[in-house]
Amino acid sequence: MIKGPGRPIRAYSAAQLEEMGCGKDTTIRRRYAHISDDQAIKRTVNNKETRFIPFRLLTAENQAKVNAHEQQQRAAAIYKEFQEQDREARLAAAELEMSLEDREEIWRAFGSKSQKQKDKALARFHAVNAFKARCYEYGMSEGEAVEETAKEYGFHPQSIRNWVRKAEGGVQADRVAVLVNQARGNREKVEFTPEAWVSFKKDWLRRGRPSIASCYRRLQAVARVNGWTIPIKRTLENWIKRELDPMVIKYRREGMEAVEKCFPAMKRNKEIFNVLEAVNGDGFELGVWADFGNGVIVKPIVWSWQDIRSSKILAWRIDVSENRELLRLATLDLITDWGIPKYFYLDNTRAAASKQISGGLPNRYRFKVKDDDPLGIIPMIGSELKYVLPASGRSKPIERVHGIGGYSDFISLPVFVGRGTKGRPIPIDELEEVFRSFVNEINARPDRQGEAVKGKSFDQVFNELYPEAIITKATEKQRKYCMCVAEVVMVSNADASVTLKAGKASFGENRYWHEALTKYMGQKVTARFDPADMHGGIYVETLAGEEICFAEATHTGGFKDAAAGREVARAKGHFKKAVKAKAEAEERLTAAEARAQTPLVPEPEKPPVGKVTRLLPNVNPGRKAALSNCTETDQDMDRFARAVGKLVEQDRRKVRI
Repeated sequence: MIKGPGRPIRAYSAAQLEEMGCGKDTTIRRRYAHISDDQAIKRTVNNKETRFIPFRLLTAENQAKVNAHEQQQRAAAIYKEFQEQDREARLAAAELEMSLEDREEIWRAFGSKSQKQKDKALARFHAVNAFKARCYEYGMSEGEAVEETAKEYGFHPQSIRNWVRKAEGGVQADRVAVLVNQARGNREKVEFTPEAWVSFKKDWLRRGRPSIASCYRRLQAVARVNGWTIPIKRTLENWIKRELDPMVIKYRREGMEAVEKCFPAMKRNKEIFNVLEAVNGDGFELGVWADFGNGVIVKPIVWSWQDIRSSKILAWRIDVSENRELLRLATLDLITDWGIPKYFYLDNTRAAASKQISGGLPNRYRFKVKDDDPLGIIPMIGSELKYVLPASGRSKPIERVHGIGGYSDFISLPVFVGRGTKGRPIPIDELEEVFRSFVNEINARPDRQGEAVKGKSFDQVFNELYPEAIITKATEKQRKYCMCVAEVVMVSNADASVTLKAGKASFGENRYWHEALTKYMGQKVTARFDPADMHGGIYVETLAGEEICFAEATHTGGFKDAAAGREVARAKGHFKKAVKAKAEAEERLTAAEARAQTPLVPEPEKPPVGKVTRLLPNVNPGRKAALSNCTETDQDMDRFARAVGKLVEQDRRKVRI
C-alpha cells in the first residue's frame, strides 16, 4: 500500500512481492518489465527510486497470494492488539495491587533478559522519570513534556506515551522490570525423536570424548534405519547447551577430577607457619639415564623435602626407585642439617606409608595395621604426619617445584647434550653434583612472585626467618632412629636369641643375643638395625619404645673350628657364672624360716550326728538288728566297706587263676 494525499493505492514493489511469495526479485522484474512508466508508480525509498506495480496489473496468481498475505497480516495485527490490550489490562491490575509473588515474577523475567534488553529498559525508565518531572515539577502540559522528553532521549513521542501508560500506577522501584521488552520470539520447536536424542547422549557422553560431528554421523546412519527424525547438527549443538548440565558433561566425558577443578580450591596461607615448622616431600623421576655401577642403568628418582613457609628445598636424595630407604636417608639429612619439623605433609604412596616411615599411626591406609607395628621414623622423632591428595599443588606445594621452571627443566641442561641416554648414561656421582647445583639455583632464584615470598628468593625468606624460629635439633638417638630400620621379632623361648628376616640369605638368617633378652623370652620386641651393616648389632626395644639393650650378632663357626667352639664355651661359662652370682646374691630360705612361714592347719570340726536312720536292703538278719540303731552315715560306711571287701576277694581269685 502506497500512502498519498488521497486514498492509499494498492501497489507493490518487486521486493514486497518476493516477501509475499510471488517469486524471486529478478523473476518479478522480468515478468512485469512490459508495464510502462505511466502505468507504474515511482517513489523514492531509502534514497533510491523504486517502481511499484499496481494491484490491478498483477497476474491472477500473484493477486491471490497478495490477498492471502495481507489477510494473514491483518489477523496477526488483530491478535497482537488483543494481546497488548490484555497485557496492559493485566499489568494495570497488577500495578493496582501487586503482591510480592507478582513482583518476584516480574523481576525473574527481567533477570532472564540479555544485557542489551536491560540497558534499553533502563533508558526507558529514565525517560519516564524525566516526563513525570516535567509534568509535576515544572508544570508542563502532557504534550510539551512528551515532546521535550522525546528530543532529549531520542525516542519517538508515541513510545514515550506508551511507556508512561505502561508504568502508570506502579511502584517506581519496579518500573525498570515493567518496561523491559517482553518479546520472546516466535520460534517453532524442532522435531527430535526421543529415542534418537537418547542414542546421541549415550554415544557422546563417553570417556572417549568423541566429537559432535562423529556422533552426529553415526546418529544419521541409525536414524535412517529406525526412521527417526533428527535436526541439523547446529540445532543439535543448541540442544546440548540447553538440555544438558555442563557438570554432567564434564563428569561423563572427563571424570570426577575435572569436576573437582570447577570447585574453587581453598586458598592456603603459608604465613601461618614458621620456617621448618612444616615440610612436604615427594618423589620425581629425573629424565636422564644414570649409571649406578654394577650394570644398573636407570632413570633415577629424587626425593626432596621442601619447607612450606619459604618453599626452600632443604634436603634430597637420589636412588634407583622411590623406596623407603630413599625417604629414610633424605629424612636423616633433613633433621641432621636443619632440625626436626613439627609437621610432615605427604601423599599416601607405598614408600611414604611404609611401616618404617609411618608405622604406629592408625590412619596410614596402606598395608595391614597391626597393634604390634613398630613406631616409624616420623612418629618416633615426635612429628605429626599429614596425608594430602596426590598430584595436588594446592595441598602439597612441592608439586609446583616439579613443573616448568623446576625439576622439569633439569633434563634440558646443556651438560646433558649428547649424554644422559640409555646408551651414554651419566655416572651417578656426576649427576648428583649437577643436581645439587641445580637445586641451589632454584633456591637462590630472585623475584619470586608468590604471596609468601613477595619478590624475594626462597633462600632469602628462609635465612631471614630461620634465626628467629624455634628449631628442635635432632639428638644422637633420634639420628640413630633415622639410620636404622625397625622390625618386630619374637625373642626365642629356648635361648633368648633374636632372628631377623631382613638380610636373610640362602645359607641362613642373622641372629642376635644379649643377656637382657632373657627377661623377654617368648615376647615380641622391636629390633632396629642398619641395613648396610647387618653384622654390626641391633638396638632392641619393647613394643612401647623402651630401650632394652644392644644385641650383638652371633657368628656361625665351622664344624671343626676349635677356636670358635672355645670362644662360645667361654662366653657360655661367663653367662653361667653371672647367673650363678646373681642367684647367690639372693638370700636363701632356711628350713627353720620355711617351717615358720608354713602355718599349721587345724583339724576340721566333726559334723553333728544325723537323726534319720534307714535299713539297708539284702542285709543278714543278724546284722539287721545291729544296723537298726546306726545312723545314715554309719550305714553308708558299712556298705562301702563290704563293697571294698568284695573287690579285694575278686582280685584274689583272679590271681589264683
